[in-house]
Amino acid sequence: MRGRYKGWTPSYIDAHPSFSPRSIDPSDPFYEGRLVLEIGSGKGGFLVKTAALHPEIHFLGLERDVSSCGSAVKKAVEAELPNIRISNLDFDEAYEALENLSFEEIHVHFPDPWPKRRHAKRRLVYPERLKKILSLLAPGGRLEFRTDNDDLYAYFLESYPLAGGRLVEEPYPSEEAMSEYEERFRSEGMAIHRAYLERM
Repeated sequence: MRGRYKGWTPSYIDAHPSFSPRSIDPSDPFYEGRLVLEIGSGKGGFLVKTAALHPEIHFLGLERDVSSCGSAVKKAVEAELPNIRISNLDFDEAYEALENLSFEEIHVHFPDPWPKRRHAKRRLVYPERLKKILSLLAPGGRLEFRTDNDDLYAYFLESYPLAGGRLVEEPYPSEEAMSEYEERFRSEGMAIHRAYLERM
């Protein structure tokens, strides 16, 4: 779910490379210590709120839609959060660099469901892609998945065993942060599916 194209966003991203690098350099000191990854950060609501709550952790967001990415970067810049980076990349093009990093948490929230069966390979939770995502977890790390789409959640439940994931219990976070989409969904009374995985 993406909004209209915002013409100011490409130049804004270019003007703030410390918040939105064009590529991921695993040797950058930013990636030392505790790391959290969000794949598909949208307009940055979840990532920016969570980064503000946890200044001791470094957060990396990936958002392939340039308008959404620009909006997220603007939030991070205005909040003056040095522990956050949001890159205008999709997971597949970033994976080679991400392989050299280790994340204690990975968040996949409300990804595009790609509802047509012939488009299943494009889903973030397609088994082969989900296996790659899980491979980035540090020992004891967790992947959190959220969606409002019943069919995508059913597909996720079929996919995670094939990807080498294990469903785990996780308490509902006391410091809950939500994206703009989730805030709207919940205000409309929509049911939200949530699940946590660890790598087997």
